[in-house]
Amino acid sequence: MKPERCMIITIDGPSASGKSTLARELAKQSGISYLNTGATYRAAAIKAMREGIDLADESEARKVAKRLDIEFIPPTESNPERVLLDGEDITDEVLSPEVSRAASIFSRHRCVREKIVGLQRKIAKRIFKTQTELADEQELCGVVLEGRDTGTVVFPDADIKIFLTASAEERARRRLIDYNLPESELENLKAEIEARDRRDIERDVSPLVPAEDARLVNNSEMTIEETVQRVLELINSKT
Repeated sequence: MKPERCMIITIDGPSASGKSTLARELAKQSGISYLNTGATYRAAAIKAMREGIDLADESEARKVAKRLDIEFIPPTESNPERVLLDGEDITDEVLSPEVSRAASIFSRHRCVREKIVGLQRKIAKRIFKTQTELADEQELCGVVLEGRDTGTVVFPDADIKIFLTASAEERARRRLIDYNLPESELENLKAEIEARDRRDIERDVSPLVPAEDARLVNNSEMTIEETVQRVLELINSKT
């Protein structure tokens, strides 16, 4: 039997809402493990790009999806998380804007999402099992996943679901900082983010929508520390 405070937590939301930062900080402050599901989609896009296929071609995408071998190594106190594709460490490569754009296109295919959802569940369950075996009744343990459909598709029975969002302009400003771009790029980034939102919301497979039982957190005017504190309060109220 798992400890009462061992749980699966999902964080969904649009691009640049701060999901990854929140998940990492939750993991660091609470002792739970972290799975960046977005990195698995970027890893799949890297494989497709390396094979030179048309990212929008579903038949070609299906061939790539069948051969996907992705692993995620959770972060530790001394090491950041690592993403492996066919056994190769591609952690740095998944962070590039080019890969992010490619992932947005490639992940629209049902065959790709179904394959990766299966991989995500497998990875998360392995992490969860390890955490549960090591935890005692007083510890908060488990795994936090972040993405766009973790609470609706990957783990619809998650113990706690968060839907994190922020205004398009605020998310564009965050991207300016992330990519070290000049202020003049703000409107371009905002337009790109809004276009990405439309693609994610309108896609037929696993659209970006809050789970019915998700708690909405808008952090447009919140610091990361305030966002983490708010979510920790939600977790503690649950346990």
